[in-house]
Amino acid sequence: MSQLRAVALNELVLDPARLYRDAWGLLTAGTREDFNSMTVSWGCFGELWGKPVTQVFVRDSRYTFEFMDKSDYFTVCFFEKKMRPQLMVLGSQSGRDMDKMHASGFTPVFFPHGIAYEEAVLCLVCRKLYAHNFSKENFYDQEIYQEIYGEGGFHREFIAEVEKAYVRA
Repeated sequence: MSQLRAVALNELVLDPARLYRDAWGLLTAGTREDFNSMTVSWGCFGELWGKPVTQVFVRDSRYTFEFMDKSDYFTVCFFEKKMRPQLMVLGSQSGRDMDKMHASGFTPVFFPHGIAYEEAVLCLVCRKLYAHNFSKENFYDQEIYQEIYGEGGFHREFIAEVEKAYVRA
């Protein structure tokens, strides 16, 4: 039995910059039979089109990108700082090359729409609404373009409705 319990979105008090920057997110997409996770340290929370949303950004070279493209849903889970070593495995290794889930030691929890982890303190189940590929011509600040994308490999922005939230009981 999972220790994650559902909470109403309006009960959450979030510091979105801290969550993505400091706590890191673990983005997971796919099915019970075939999924992949990666760490994300960029993201946003807010309201768009009358819905609570999050935005995540995934480079097209990442293995998780394939799962994000095929899936209608994804999850973003957040962890205590002591979980950094496990998150480093998931952020630095490719699921193409190894069984990252086994190596991380995290325990998957399967929801009707999405995959979370028992060790998470917060998990958001998100339904994709929109995606957009970054491009050089859309950058007003060319220094950011040069620093992040000067050698190629753009991100795709995914905007998703946050449909459910779970916290550790």
